[in-house]
Amino acid sequence: MDMSNHPTALILWQFYGILLKELVIIGVAVAVGRWWVRNQRKARFQSAPGTSLPERRMLWWGFGGLWILAGLLQAQPAMSTEFVPHYLVPNLNGQPFWLFNLMEAGVVQWARHPMFWDTCTVWLQLGIGVTMIWGREGRWARIALWAAVLWSLWVWVMGEGIGGLLVPGENSWLAGAPGASLFYGLAALALLVPPERFTKARVQRWIARGFTILWGFMAVLEIWPPDGYWTGRILSNATFNMAEMPQPHWISAPVYATARLLLDHPHLINTVIVLMLVLLALGWGLWPSRVVAWVTAVWVILTWALCQDYGVLGGLASDPNTGLPALIFVVVFLSLRKSESVGKDPISWAADDCDTGTLAHD
Repeated sequence: MDMSNHPTALILWQFYGILLKELVIIGVAVAVGRWWVRNQRKARFQSAPGTSLPERRMLWWGFGGLWILAGLLQAQPAMSTEFVPHYLVPNLNGQPFWLFNLMEAGVVQWARHPMFWDTCTVWLQLGIGVTMIWGREGRWARIALWAAVLWSLWVWVMGEGIGGLLVPGENSWLAGAPGASLFYGLAALALLVPPERFTKARVQRWIARGFTILWGFMAVLEIWPPDGYWTGRILSNATFNMAEMPQPHWISAPVYATARLLLDHPHLINTVIVLMLVLLALGWGLWPSRVVAWVTAVWVILTWALCQDYGVLGGLASDPNTGLPALIFVVVFLSLRKSESVGKDPISWAADDCDTGTLAHD
């Protein structure tokens, strides 16, 4: 990726000046809003005593932190001038006609006022994250969750091109498909479920089913010949692009090494990748246990570090890619299962009619 055209000092002065002005406006609006709420004594949505799980707090904190990180990444200096030509425009390549036209309309609008839209995005994402962390189970937090659902859907379609799922050669898990924004939106939807319905058994079933669909679909895309992952050039392309980002050598070196392996041995490595994805899909579908979750955690961490390059480097990253949000769901599942014996039967796939925290076993 060409990062040679850095923004000038004048552009950066304007960019951060806009951010500062918006901060003042937001600060005044928040102060007035807090005063009004206190005086009106608005009722707050509170969880029923004893029904909130620690794992629910993990989602609040985990994805609230990711939203804050996304806001901070959007405030990077290069975003002021390079976001459109080096991030949004490349995502148009290879998209089907209808999606290309839709995304192009958004890119044109963004390009007309890049600093305005970028700074608005900064404050929107920071606001969602801060409100999720400090307003858990409150009315404002639920407003933030709905904003997270809508914004993540917008970013997933308009910014990520449906996570690249419709672009051959870009729809692999190694390249970041199905997109980090999808996980953000799913987490927000899960937290919109009332705490009393957010039971241990139900959440484990949701996560197991979600990972079954994810890994099964990723395996189909990886094995599908027209997508090109049986050739070294296509299989290694996304990893090479990640390795070429401006970053310390000790981080890029293992990514380069991984890309070389993908380039030199595509049939062998893609066979291993497909088998791994199939095994994970079968594991989550037939036997969703701590063992399967730990294997998934190792797989996600390795691919996030060696192929997705952590997702936050290079100056134009807008999120930590799909590895980290997926890992949060794995950690939540492990926490839910920590009291269960590994030797016990897996989660029942019965309908979600159990409102207790007890797992249903065969």
